[in-house]
Order: sequence, then structure tokens, then C-alpha cells
Amino acid sequence: MAHDNASQVIIGGGATPSDGLYSHKLSNEKKSKGLLHFYKQNGDWKFVTADEYASQKTQLPDLCFAIKAPIENLSALDWPDLDSIAKEVFEAASDSSAAHEGITTSDGKEVKGPLYHSRCFINHEEVEVNHTEASILEDDVYSINPLIFFRVARPMKKDAKLPSIDIEKFYKQDQAHGLDLEIVPDLTHQINAELLKKTMTAWNEVTENDTKFDARYKQDLLEAVDANISNLVNEKKHQGR
Repeated sequence: MAHDNASQVIIGGGATPSDGLYSHKLSNEKKSKGLLHFYKQNGDWKFVTADEYASQKTQLPDLCFAIKAPIENLSALDWPDLDSIAKEVFEAASDSSAAHEGITTSDGKEVKGPLYHSRCFINHEEVEVNHTEASILEDDVYSINPLIFFRVARPMKKDAKLPSIDIEKFYKQDQAHGLDLEIVPDLTHQINAELLKKTMTAWNEVTENDTKFDARYKQDLLEAVDANISNLVNEKKHQGR
């Protein structure tokens, strides 16, 4: 598909960017894919895979961890103490079927049943994400980063707050992590040294502004550019009919 402003090339099919992304290798040599629940019991780590969840979810403690993106050497890392946290956030007894009062998902839905909660710092900004048992299985705007969730099986005390987790302690980062947007001149039709010379001041201004652009908003910029290109393509289609 192409027009005078942009072109797109589609190669292959039948695969998604998340294929193989959520594959876990557990300490007991067992492998799993998808949402993984885990907790410590009598000093040993217990794992409940996505395939086991439906049959074993009633055996999970009131508070456990849940992740989508795999963590290397998970069992050897220093994790928050779930038992200590549970004593702080739960009443002595509460109804597990009750709604989590005052807590909603990012799209405003009330959370009934298990709550999946994550709070962490991403690019120096604190992010808080809540999911239901169903929405945790879907990818959303926050899925671009690996998150560690607390699965909360019953309502917490009023004003109780689960701790923030430093995801950099659990997920490795390299120097190339994140989004990068590069602006390059379009020299497809003609390479003209004199033309480049005359427009160099304006071009330098564009590139200088790009270096000052806040990296946190580059994802929004990319989505806006993509939306504008899609609109132009649709307009061309209608005009051609």
C-alpha cells in the first residue's frame, strides 16, 4: 500500500509481536507461557501457570505475585515479604466476593473478585495499574513495560496501600531500551546540494527541537503520526472511488 506521502510494506503474517514474549522457565525445569502466579510457602517458591490457574486459583493465598514477562533467576531474587504485607493490608476477616471499594481499572470498571495491582516508577514517573481477573490477560498501553502485579484475593483495609516495586531490580535493562524517534531528510526524489544548503538552517532547527522533545511523549507522537497517515490513506481511497 502506498501513496505520495507514505508507504507500508506487510511481510509475512500469522504472528504477533507478543509471540514468545511471555514464556517462562521455572526453577523446577517446568516451562509455561502467559500469566504466571507465584508465592513462597514454608520457604519454597510455588508456581501456578496459566494452564493451571483455573483449577488451582482457590489454593492461592490472599496475596501473591503475578507477572507476564519472564524474570531470569526469579527464585534467587530478593522479593517483598508477602506474609508481612498481608498482615498490614487485610482485615482479620473479609468477604472475598466483595468489591474492592474505591479501586477501579484504568477504564473505570469496578473490580470484583481478584484485584491485580502494580505500582512502580517508569522513566522517573510513578505508574499505578489495576486490573480485574479478566483484563489482566489483555495487553494495554502499560504492556510496553514489564510489570509485577500483586494479586489481591479479597478487599483490603480502608486506605491500605500495597508497596511500590522497583522493576529495575527484577528486569534487566540495556542502553537501547525504550523508544527512539529519528528524523531524517527525504532525499528520495532528488539530491541537490544547493537546495540542502539553503534549507540547512531550518533543518538544524528541526533536529535541535527533536533533541529537546521529552522522551516520555514520543510514544504519543508516534501514535499521532500513525493516525494522521492512516487518515490520509483513507482520504486517498475515498477520492479514488
